[in-house]
Amino acid sequence: VTPAMDGEEALEILKSRSYLPDIVLLDCQMPVKSGFEVCEELRSSYPESLPVIMISANTDEANIVRGFKVGSNDYVKKPFNGHEVLARIETQIKLRDMWRHEVEAVRSNELLGKILPGHVMER
Repeated sequence: VTPAMDGEEALEILKSRSYLPDIVLLDCQMPVKSGFEVCEELRSSYPESLPVIMISANTDEANIVRGFKVGSNDYVKKPFNGHEVLARIETQIKLRDMWRHEVEAVRSNELLGKILPGHVMER
């Protein structure tokens, strides 16, 4: 777990690393850059490979919809139950792993298609 005190710091931490975290939890109302702004920037760099969960005390429908529109995978309302948040994190990581597995399978099939003759691939 790597905390960031504001949105700008969160982006700097991600850019400074040579690896992606398993998941990003963003408070919608962070200073400097809001969670919405950070999520938009993350989605421009990592469209699907990085799960993002937004967290906010602002529970009105428009705020929740905005979170999903900027690219959040899930939205948790404050105050939250720790067990629920852990279950949501585990679910997002499982979904990410399934997505990665599917992408890898497609890449493998494309590579095999380039190497093997067509009649072999049809079998």
